[in-house]
Amino acid sequence: MKRCVEWLTVGIGGIAFSMLAAEGAVLKSPLQEARSKMEKWVETRQQIAKAKSEWRQERETLKQTIAMYENELKRLNQQIEEAESKKSQASNEFDKLTQKQGSLEAGSEEMAALASKTESRIKAMTERLPGVLVDRIQPAIKRFPQNAEESQMSVSQRLQNVIGVINEIEKFNEGVTVSKEVRKNPSGAQVQVKTLYLGVGQAYFVDEKGDFAGVGRPAQGEWQWVEESQLAPKISKAIAIYEGNAQADYIGLPVSLK
Repeated sequence: MKRCVEWLTVGIGGIAFSMLAAEGAVLKSPLQEARSKMEKWVETRQQIAKAKSEWRQERETLKQTIAMYENELKRLNQQIEEAESKKSQASNEFDKLTQKQGSLEAGSEEMAALASKTESRIKAMTERLPGVLVDRIQPAIKRFPQNAEESQMSVSQRLQNVIGVINEIEKFNEGVTVSKEVRKNPSGAQVQVKTLYLGVGQAYFVDEKGDFAGVGRPAQGEWQWVEESQLAPKISKAIAIYEGNAQADYIGLPVSLK
């Protein structure tokens, strides 16, 4: 299968990543090449904006639904308590309220099923997430019930926990993160490196001496790291700019788009 690699010029506080075709490039005039890159950039940004917009709408709808069920259930529970305390109240009114409560409880079961489905998807997703991000969301994931029927957490608590995890993943994916990690070099030694993550889909690492560097990306359910020590100067400079130790500049780094 042909592997398509493009170049992304990363801008961190002024770093920009520009993509260049890695193979099969056709010679074009500077104006045509610039126009082509701009069209691809605009198309990519539009797709990202559309995905974010759809997720925000889904999240708001979910929050509103949770609030509606909670408020309505609370109101009906109060009415039932009042009905029980008044012996003279008509029994048919009590029956109507009980029926409404049953309907809301059925709706609560649907929300519980949604919570279970989302929890399972997040657990499966962690295999493709950067380790530094998994460490951040692990406390919340540990609160996912092993057996939903025996869980002491309410449905609303479970959904709020799920939304918190999704928000953290979304925040990481929209930004740039530098993390200190340990990787095994070609000789088998464990070496401390700094890793630059671009969202949840691309990363670059380099050791302090600039002798060992490489690229990382999720593949086949886990993160795979490939040594590319010739990139060490560029990766070191990109990290220095991000940390405020160098002036902003354009750095060309490879990125795999799938």
